[in-house]
Amino acid sequence: MKLTYRGVAYEYTPIPVKMTPGKVGGKYRGIAWRHHQAESVPIHQSFARLKYRGVAYCIGEPQNIQEWEDAVTLQERYTASTYKVNNAFKSRDELTKTHLSNIRKNLERRLQLAKQRGDTNLIYLLEEEAKQIAFG
Repeated sequence: MKLTYRGVAYEYTPIPVKMTPGKVGGKYRGIAWRHHQAESVPIHQSFARLKYRGVAYCIGEPQNIQEWEDAVTLQERYTASTYKVNNAFKSRDELTKTHLSNIRKNLERRLQLAKQRGDTNLIYLLEEEAKQIAFG
């Protein structure tokens, strides 16, 4: 059975399950219905190589050595990419400085626009906000 999920097409082959009718469970609209039980539930051995936001990972148990070796390689890639991402983050102080700088620039822009419009009430409010940022 061909299926598509979020634009990715894949082939799905459901595992056949033999069902045996059980006891009568009751009647619904005058017709008896039965409980059905699976004779034996096969365990689906799945192994998948997946990628989430650019990071590759594996789920399931590999069926042969080659799949296991591929999984180890993917794990090494994952570790390397995680290391690169963690090193890309700036320190907390740098982020704080950047954030405050952006807030000040935004406030300056809003203050200039208020002066262009001649809105004295808004100018007063923005100047008060600037004082709070300066002392905060």
